[in-house]
Amino acid sequence: MIFDFSAYSRKIMLSACLLITPMTSFALCEELSRVGTADEGSFFVACKNTFPKPNYLITEFHGGGQRNSFVSFRDGRFGFMCSMGGDSEDCQSLPRGGLEFKSFDVKPGLRLIIEDIEGVRQRYLGVAAAYAYPRSAQGAASQGCYLRIYGEAKVVFGFDKKRLHAASSSLVAFERYLASNKRLFLN
Repeated sequence: MIFDFSAYSRKIMLSACLLITPMTSFALCEELSRVGTADEGSFFVACKNTFPKPNYLITEFHGGGQRNSFVSFRDGRFGFMCSMGGDSEDCQSLPRGGLEFKSFDVKPGLRLIIEDIEGVRQRYLGVAAAYAYPRSAQGAASQGCYLRIYGEAKVVFGFDKKRLHAASSSLVAFERYLASNKRLFLN
């Protein structure tokens, strides 16, 4: 029997990657767009959470002057699902409730804080963030959500419980940011 060292080393590397993968994750957003000569075009985005907590899945389709989307956000037994088509919106909470405002460690050294949007002005006037979506407190108030990153130690996600569906825009922007700034979740 001939021993192929290169094949053996590839197997070890693949095994190591598979063992490490559950601990680190990568931004999972896919975006597709199509622009035709006779129409306005269409756009599709699908995002899944990068970090292990909280779980969310967002799909959006923009086309023909309408927006159709689905948001599923879950933390343990709490969470919500929303769908939107045209001008109608429907959100339903899981049996234990929509979502708790709380904080938890998503990985060693990185804390995620989920809070009510009511404190948006104080959040934007406080410590400067390395990343903020939207860029201003007024934008966050009109958007219905915000997400701010403070270095590599803290992520703050705020949203309005009366406009749960709006939370998707901040989460999609966050996943796009993570795709281009991998050091936040690889360190």
